[in-house]
Amino acid sequence: MPRLLVAMFLMAAALGGTACKESPTPDRKRGAVESPPTSSPDSKPGTTFEDNSPSPKSTDIKPSAEVYDDFYFCYLRTGPLSDSLSDKARKNAGSGHFSNMKRMAGAGDLLLAGPYDEGRPNLEDRGIFIFDTPKLEKAQTLAASDPGVLAGMFKFELVPVQCLRALRKVNDWHVAGTKKSGGGRGYVRPYVLLEFIWSRSSSSHEVLGRGFSGFSKLWDDDKVLLAGRFGDKYPGKFFVVLDATTIAAAKEMMTASKANESIIRPVYFPWYATKALTLIPGQLKAK
Repeated sequence: MPRLLVAMFLMAAALGGTACKESPTPDRKRGAVESPPTSSPDSKPGTTFEDNSPSPKSTDIKPSAEVYDDFYFCYLRTGPLSDSLSDKARKNAGSGHFSNMKRMAGAGDLLLAGPYDEGRPNLEDRGIFIFDTPKLEKAQTLAASDPGVLAGMFKFELVPVQCLRALRKVNDWHVAGTKKSGGGRGYVRPYVLLEFIWSRSSSSHEVLGRGFSGFSKLWDDDKVLLAGRFGDKYPGKFFVVLDATTIAAAKEMMTASKANESIIRPVYFPWYATKALTLIPGQLKAK
C-alpha cells in the first residue's frame, strides 16, 4: 500500500466548493515560485523586525540540533485560473491532485500535507506540502507535477526549511494508524499551525527551545508536535504545529506559556493533518 497521507485531503471539500477568488494574472507563470509578501508583520508572516530581547541560550536547547534536517516547505495557494475553471476541469484537477499526492508519498518524496481550514488569515492560502529534499530543483519538479497546479487551480511557493527529522516517520505511523482505525478519513484531526518571527535566532533548536520565556513548557507538555525554521527569503521565520484543535485553544496555550507574543508576532492557521503527528514528541523523548 503506498504511503498516502489522506489527511490532506479533506481538502477535497475545498476543491469541490467555492473557489477562493483571485483575478487571473497573465504576466505570471502558472505555478511559479513567487516572491514573499511585502506586508507588515502585523498583517502577514514573512517580515523580519528588530527587538531588544536576549538571544536564546545554547545551554537551554530543546530539542537538540541533531534532530533537525533540511526539507522544502511548499505553500499551495489559489491559482490564477481557479475561478474560471469549468466544473469538469475542476473535478479532473482535484482527482489528479490526490492521485499525484499518493504517487509522491509512495515514492517517499511527500512527507506531510494538509489543508488550511476556515478562519485562516488569508483565504488565498489553501494548504501545504513538505517535501523530503534539500534541493530546490527537485522541490520545483514535485510541486509543478501537481495537476491542480497544471490546471491553474493552485499556485505554489517553495521555501527551504529546517525541520524535525522525526517527520520522516510520520507516513509509516499514519499507515499503521489508518489500518488500526479502519479508514484514512478517520485518522485525521484539526491542529493549529503557528508561524512567527524571531529575528535574532541562529538555528531552529535555539529559538524553539528556551529562547523566550515559557516556550520550553510547551515542549515539556508535548504541546509542540512539529517545528521548523524557514530559510532563504524568510530569515528568522519559524513554524510550529500545536496540539490544539482551535485557534482559541492555541492562543490560550501561548498565554499560559508566557511566550512574548509582542516579540514573536504569531500568526495562527487552522489546519488539518494526520493524527500521527501526535507521536513525534514520544519519538523525541526516546532519543
